Amino acid sequence: MTISHDSPAHGGDESVVFAALGGFTCSICAPNSMVKVEIEDFAATQFPGRWESIDKSKLKMGSPTPNPCNQAPDRRTHWFMMWVDSR
Repeated sequence: MTISHDSPAHGGDESVVFAALGGFTCSICAPNSMVKVEIEDFAATQFPGRWESIDKSKLKMGSPTPNPCNQAPDRRTHWFMMWVDSR
């Protein structure tokens, strides 16, 4: 499965949620400079609760997480997130 998002989302240095499923998973496109804890904090600002970056390859669900963005791999990274619990 391939997910893509609009090119305008790549114009700035902001993180964007480009996919979400049922309030328990989401995918975030972020600048390469952001680290795991920053991505997890960003997810919590978008959806209440505690989120954790999960390596999809360990779940046999695709490429390792994080992985290069399909539209701006030199500047952005995709993160797969799972909801852990409420805050």
